[in-house]
Amino acid sequence: MGERYLRQKVTGDIFVWTEILSIREDMIECDTDVVKTRVAGMKQKVLEAKKELENAKPISVELAADSRMLADLELEHAEIQEKIREKRQPEDTDPEPKTAEEAEEALNQAEIDEDPEIIKIMGMDNPKEIALYITSEYGEKIDVSKKKDIESLNIEALRVRAIQLRSKRIMEK
Repeated sequence: MGERYLRQKVTGDIFVWTEILSIREDMIECDTDVVKTRVAGMKQKVLEAKKELENAKPISVELAADSRMLADLELEHAEIQEKIREKRQPEDTDPEPKTAEEAEEALNQAEIDEDPEIIKIMGMDNPKEIALYITSEYGEKIDVSKKKDIESLNIEALRVRAIQLRSKRIMEK
């Protein structure tokens, strides 16, 4: 019999199967092909990161200052927009869920909305980056070796798929 693997539910970390780990409630058996796909995807991510590192150029002080100013302005704008939304809320609405099911759903959605990985996915603006993330983290094969295939990838569809996979992992607990 070949190697057996376990995956930690929330983190997605892969471990070689042992009897001690297999009895933990937060561990589930993981298919060998998924592990191999994740390893191949992670190797590709490392190669891409090395290429990016080789081509990285320092950012000018002026550009960095402009970038910081823009970030500060965006933050200020977001805060003002939030205040506007708060003022426009009707005063007599009850934002609390009415049933236990609604309350649990609201908690689950809040956990997903605040998850650092989801936030990271939302910030990805390159289809290849998202495809490599899906392959390396979840073991789904997406061919990123051909430039033509990469250009045909729909970034929004990839982002939605990555968020679905991450949300599913979050809810496995």
